[in-house]
Amino acid sequence: MPLGSPSIRPQDRGVIFVGDRKAALAAAARAKAKANDIARAYDSLTLNPMVKLGERAAEAYYAREFQEQSFEALMGILSEALDIGCPVMAFEQRPAMDLFRFGVGHSPRNGSIYVRHPVFDDLYVAPEDFSRALSREKSAAFQQLASALGAKELRLTTATVHTKKGLFGVTVSVPEAATEVGLKVTFDSKGEFIKQVYSRFGTPRARPTVPPDLSQWVEMDPDLRTMARDRTEGHLLEHRITLEFKEGLGIGGEVAAKVAGRGLTAGGSYSAISHSVWNFEAEYWPRDP
Repeated sequence: MPLGSPSIRPQDRGVIFVGDRKAALAAAARAKAKANDIARAYDSLTLNPMVKLGERAAEAYYAREFQEQSFEALMGILSEALDIGCPVMAFEQRPAMDLFRFGVGHSPRNGSIYVRHPVFDDLYVAPEDFSRALSREKSAAFQQLASALGAKELRLTTATVHTKKGLFGVTVSVPEAATEVGLKVTFDSKGEFIKQVYSRFGTPRARPTVPPDLSQWVEMDPDLRTMARDRTEGHLLEHRITLEFKEGLGIGGEVAAKVAGRGLTAGGSYSAISHSVWNFEAEYWPRDP
């Protein structure tokens, strides 16, 4: 069995399948059927062409076709059907639970695929939750970074949502977008956004710095990277910061979207997050000479 082990490097297990061979067969058939929206297959029993199979029929067909394939071969079929640019590494449920974290209260389901968190090598996220989880973590990292850089006050000045929904293309509301990404924003009685003080910080106890636990966030995210560079490399007292959130956020975001789009979620439904842009003004405490 091509099962993963503790010695595999994090970069070689960016996407993992958790389950046994039976679940791998079902996942490979499902991914293959999804990859071919209207499959053209061949019935080996009757030798009659099966043209324009529906997705469910195509999945049953591929399950029969792949029945004799090895676990390793099934992983190859799954990787090819997902078209994510990297192999899928298989782990059985118990070893996966011993080796990795899957979020508070979440136990990996047999037959599910998970995507490695871009910051924490031992943390895996369900593909349908990936962009939302990272967006909320980015919001928290932004607050922590502002404090570490010596911010005195953060003011949220504008918020724009570019995503539309529904038959008539109604724009997603700012309150909806704020909830998606974990930003705690105040709105007026009509639900309209108002310019506001977002956070205030006390006098810093150290020079502006990027804490070690935020360094990978700063490295991977251009918004946070710009914020950190502008403050640590210059004696800035005020500047503007833009936070952008959208589907595919961070390394692995596009992979997660593809996996979820093939119907291989960990149990939840997949819904893309809105594309939103939030503009802040930052005022900093003066740096020591």
